[in-house]
This record gives sequence, structure tokens and C-alpha cells, in this order.
Amino acid sequence: MQTKYIGLALFKISTSTVKMYEENVLEIEASSQEEAEKLLTAYGKEGSHEYKNEKDESVQKSFMQIIDISEVLYEEAENNVRELYSRHFDDLEAYKKIEKITK
Repeated sequence: MQTKYIGLALFKISTSTVKMYEENVLEIEASSQEEAEKLLTAYGKEGSHEYKNEKDESVQKSFMQIIDISEVLYEEAENNVRELYSRHFDDLEAYKKIEKITK
């Protein structure tokens, strides 16, 4: 039986002058958490590549690590909203430094 998981993958994107990070949130269908991890790792490795940007600079996108994998919280939507993933933290100031907080 396949279960739906949500996976967070971290990539580094860099040029000779810029370094930034990209977090991807992905839905994965797998028969176990271990299989979901293997699928997400394969996705990350396949997503690593190099290309030229509009300024003809070489850009490297490289898979760094899996941040988290967890089962989808709820299969059904309630009032047209479905909660897929939740994470917890205890340092709001550190979170604000890395997350863009929108209103």
C-alpha cells in the first residue's frame, strides 16, 4: 500500500559571487518511510546540475540534505483546506532569520 509523505529537501545554489539555499517541499508516494527517503535522495541527486544564467555565469545547484520526511497529516480537506505538513521549533528569533514571514 502506498502512503503519501511530505519531504523537505535542501539545495545550495551558487555562482562565483552568490550563494543561496533553496528548500523544496515535495509530495512522495512510497510504501514506507525508508522508501520515501530513498526516493527523495534520488530526486535531490537528479536535481543537482550546472547551467548558465542570463548573465552567462555558471550556476551550480547541488543537493545538500533531506531536512524532514513525514506522512501527510490529513488525507481529506476540511473547508477546502488540507493540512499536509507541520514542523515545530522553539526559537522564534532564529526562525525569523531564515524564514520570510508574510502577512
